[in-house]
Amino acid sequence: EGEESMKPFIHLDAGREPVEPYCITRPKTVRHTAVVDGFSRAWEVYIPKSYDGASPCGLVIYVHGAGGFNPAKVPWSIIAEKEGFLVAYPEAVEPWLWNIWNLKTGEGAPDDVYFLDFMITRLLEDYRIDPSRIYMQGNSMGDNMVSTYAYEHGDRLAAIAPTSGPTLPSVQCDGKGNYRMTPQKPQAVARLHGDRDTKCGLPSTYGFSKAEFEAQITPKEQRALRS
Repeated sequence: EGEESMKPFIHLDAGREPVEPYCITRPKTVRHTAVVDGFSRAWEVYIPKSYDGASPCGLVIYVHGAGGFNPAKVPWSIIAEKEGFLVAYPEAVEPWLWNIWNLKTGEGAPDDVYFLDFMITRLLEDYRIDPSRIYMQGNSMGDNMVSTYAYEHGDRLAAIAPTSGPTLPSVQCDGKGNYRMTPQKPQAVARLHGDRDTKCGLPSTYGFSKAEFEAQITPKEQRALRS
């Protein structure tokens, strides 16, 4: 938090790729809980020192990837302290997997679109937030969850920034090639993928190597399907 968190947060091991951030102090957050659609749900909120509850501020919602939640792994609190916005960290239900594209709804999984919508409503009630400045960013499975929410409730978001989320056409489309979901409105998007990412790069792979994936469906075929 504050000055302590301003240390460099990427550790470079000699001759290796960057490893996990190792010196971001876990930010102090306010934890909220509620029973939503029959499930015990939770989210944490980082409040910058400049927040006074009088002037409306922006909100960034960070949606974690599969299997884990730790605000110290992402520097949103450092940026929030500099820019003066709130950060919300919603949690998926244990084992911390999101119900992306509503694929597991029929199997008893929680409706995470409903949960995120519920959380946003509560945040607007509990904090002084400018509803026109709500942004959502997620990584890996969180990328897919951000996109799923934006498809249904993009009217509540100023923009989204999904990052490194693998999604095969077979996940987004049915056997006839029709999209299972389509966006309800145009959405401002900053989509980020690493060109050296062999698991979640472009084209998206979902656990295949690029060579294996491209042997099954070429980038040209995938672009044609997505267009």
